[in-house]
Amino acid sequence: MVEEVPTSASNLSTNPLNLPGGLPGPPTRRLTKPRCLRRCDLMLATSLIALALFFVCQPIFALFRWMEQTNFYSYPPLRMFVDAREYGTGTNRSDVVQPLLGLDDKFDIAVSIWQETSDLERREHMQGKNRLSVIDWGNFYEKTIFSDVVFRGVRLSDTEMFTNITFTIPTEIFLTYPRHSGDMLRASFVILPHSPSPIDHYYNHTSWYPPQLIRPRFRSVPFPLGSPMKTPRRLVDYALDSFAISIPLLEAHEIPSVCPGATKASYYKQALKYHPHVVTRTNLRILRETRLYNRTAYLVMHEELRRTSCGQLEKLDHEGNLFLHPEDCHRWYMMNANYETLVQLAVPDSSAVGGFREESAYAPYMDVLANAAGPKDLVPVPIDRELCGRCAPNPTNRTLADDMNITYHISYSSVTPRMFLLGELQPMGRLRLHHTASELERAREHDLAEVYASVAGHRYHENSHPRWRLARAVLYDVTSVFLSLIYATYWATRTSTAGISIPGTLSYAAGSILDKAHLFGPQGIWDWLGKMHTVAEKVSLLGFVIVRSGLSVPFLMLRAVLRMRVVSQSNGGGWGPRLGWIKATHQERTSARLDARMDWRWKCGIFGAVFLAYSAFGLDEHYLFPPVLPAHAIGELSGMSLFNQFANTLKMSGLIMQLILNRRLQVFAGRYKSAVVVAIAAMLLRYAAAVQWIVGPAEVMPGLSYATVAWDVILMVHCWQALLYSSRIPDDKDLEEPSLNL
Repeated sequence: MVEEVPTSASNLSTNPLNLPGGLPGPPTRRLTKPRCLRRCDLMLATSLIALALFFVCQPIFALFRWMEQTNFYSYPPLRMFVDAREYGTGTNRSDVVQPLLGLDDKFDIAVSIWQETSDLERREHMQGKNRLSVIDWGNFYEKTIFSDVVFRGVRLSDTEMFTNITFTIPTEIFLTYPRHSGDMLRASFVILPHSPSPIDHYYNHTSWYPPQLIRPRFRSVPFPLGSPMKTPRRLVDYALDSFAISIPLLEAHEIPSVCPGATKASYYKQALKYHPHVVTRTNLRILRETRLYNRTAYLVMHEELRRTSCGQLEKLDHEGNLFLHPEDCHRWYMMNANYETLVQLAVPDSSAVGGFREESAYAPYMDVLANAAGPKDLVPVPIDRELCGRCAPNPTNRTLADDMNITYHISYSSVTPRMFLLGELQPMGRLRLHHTASELERAREHDLAEVYASVAGHRYHENSHPRWRLARAVLYDVTSVFLSLIYATYWATRTSTAGISIPGTLSYAAGSILDKAHLFGPQGIWDWLGKMHTVAEKVSLLGFVIVRSGLSVPFLMLRAVLRMRVVSQSNGGGWGPRLGWIKATHQERTSARLDARMDWRWKCGIFGAVFLAYSAFGLDEHYLFPPVLPAHAIGELSGMSLFNQFANTLKMSGLIMQLILNRRLQVFAGRYKSAVVVAIAAMLLRYAAAVQWIVGPAEVMPGLSYATVAWDVILMVHCWQALLYSSRIPDDKDLEEPSLNL
């Protein structure tokens, strides 16, 4: 329906248009909005604000709930600790459990690389021709290929230290690589405290590892590898090994087939899907914990951990025998913390009985950040495990290379308990890419993996700044969402189209809808909604997509320029609201006439020029500052499709039409002035992603295309008009028509 706007004598304006001879023009009609319209606009604006607050506050509340459930602020509980001022020195030190490493105590970190032996080396070992480290489960034989100190004189207060290890491994041992077997290549890490240290007074220790468990070796004998045998292993060496760690350096990932026509055959599936890859990056971290534990409380936790560790309660057979494997010993900071190893000390004290005072110390907690290696840190082993010819099951050439040179990247950081807990609890799994992923996709995922690792306090390189990249990305996303909410509020509360270029707004709205059409295509919002199980999840996802993408803005623009309103049905027409269209006021018609003074040929010329710049001259494919890409990915960067070029042409043409109308009316319209400020902030944050001294070197860095420059020039014109013109159109006079004409 058409909602008539009431006209009365009180609504007649005595201010004429600037017509020749001073003749009075037609009276203007002031829009008197019905009460229902005011209520509907108020409800719409309130709903937008409530929706924005919901999707902004929901993750914040979820974060606080997660912190409360995980005891993020107080783990271990404060009741476990005592005041260090009361137990500084003296005989009362026997009532506490002190740290084995203080904040400024120096120590070394030894790294050893272990590799499964070949068949020839096993036979030589049985003949006594070489010395290998033998582990007794399943007659598994391995040897040390590297064992030395890699970090010297580090402290718990040190962070972000880097080193590289190079070694060579034969590839033939991986031909029989089983699924999920990391024992064929592993790395071990051992902490070696400097003297003086509490470990100098060692006389006994207890560990959370069951005595029945056969653990692997952690250092070569002799140590370092290749050095002359000096002294046999001491008891204190077993104590140091009790809190050492060992990690696998092999992972199974899918690779493409090299056999023609064999990718669909089940005969090759296992070999293709579980191909061995060497992990070449490890982020080592040590808990920065130096507080004093209450001895009684600590012993309770230590004994409970010893009783239940490594699946002792589940691994008993029907005869009560215990069969354990090191893989059964799952370490989790919230369960183990510093309760794993208790070292008993005999400190010299002339006043004590026997001349020694018994004290206790807890071992430092060391671990690696899980799944921290990026896609480019996973190196496939150059072997052929497919057996392409079934008639020749034992081909002679199955190794693509006899040896494999590895550069192993290791970083060390000491982290606080909260950061340690955050590293274990963050939902970060391995970024798995399909083997068909391009080099550009792998580089982007590699940068993303470093950003994830930075949340837990690690980075890949000394001069990289992943936290700055993360902060910039978060600020940019928040700014973009805030900008979309400002646009939505502006168009939801528009009661008049005076000062608005209707053709320009229609063009921009159509371009925005086309630009967001991919949300409803394959792998779009409908696929994600189908994966949701509850209505609340679907509503939350739909609301997030609407707020994040600004999907509501073009529809609110159409509602405003088409003057659609929800009006009440009166005069016997029934009950309830229905959709209607409001007639234009005199001020709106004057604004439309001024907008129509731009001939349609000019409008088509603007559209044609912009589309020609996109399609013919490659506005989005040529760069003022080229992007940073991997060497093999330069040709993978493609421009927009013709569909996206058309959508962006509609949007840019619509903005240009609005700017021209603003110039005619000497009025700033089309958006809030605050939106210009937020848009400039988003532009600066976007530019910051390409500044190396801000975000550091990265595998992929965006460039500055001429299309981006064109959009930013339009934004600068908006900024200039916002400073020059007023955004308020006076109600007591009509719009004037200046002599400017196009």
